[in-house]
Amino acid sequence: ARIVYDFRAVAGYRDNEAASDEPPAVEFAGALPSTSDAPPQAVSIESESNEAVSIHVEHTPPGVLVLADAWYPGWRAAVNGERAAVFPVDGVFRGVRLPEAGEYDIIFYYDPFSVRAGLMVSGVFALIIVIALWRLYRSGGAASV
Repeated sequence: ARIVYDFRAVAGYRDNEAASDEPPAVEFAGALPSTSDAPPQAVSIESESNEAVSIHVEHTPPGVLVLADAWYPGWRAAVNGERAAVFPVDGVFRGVRLPEAGEYDIIFYYDPFSVRAGLMVSGVFALIIVIALWRLYRSGGAASV
């Protein structure tokens, strides 16, 4: 994990946008104050698992925290307990905006809509099966089977 202060805001990432001699391409709407001359800040990963990463930043000017893990829809973040947008950096990494100078606790967690939708659909079908079995039992159909 690292914090970048000098970056290029892009509307959508294209493969030709990555270049080692240019600042990272960041896909988010919004501006941050220019702090490109800020010294590197200490970023520590407090804990990590397949579904969550907890990061602490002692003190930093405004910037973008870049986590060198794969960006994928479904990743969410909380910055100091407040929900924050997660966006791709250079098309492959996860980034989150640190809007002002200060100390930060950032948690990235995986919470894709597809899992919630799958659980809801499964729950509805389980309820339908339970109701159908209950109705079958109440009508005496279970005795004739």
